[in-house]
Amino acid sequence: CTVVGASAFEMCDSINEIVLSTETTTLGDYAFASSGIKTIVIPAKVTNIGVEVFAHCHELANITYLNASLGEGMLLDCTGLVKSN
Repeated sequence: CTVVGASAFEMCDSINEIVLSTETTTLGDYAFASSGIKTIVIPAKVTNIGVEVFAHCHELANITYLNASLGEGMLLDCTGLVKSN
């Protein structure tokens, strides 16, 4: 899958970790917003990041982005964030 669509996992409390394909290029608006995700690695090929992709993910503690710049409001209200690069 090269695209994670808008709101694909929004409000999915049961999701703790997602492993994205190294071929992923796009994370749509609110793709993981308000979900239970705790950790994620954004592959180097991701160049399109939508609005508030991880907004309100209070459990998100670790995010690694290999070649991506932060999208608008990407980490809005991520109160549990410990590590980001």
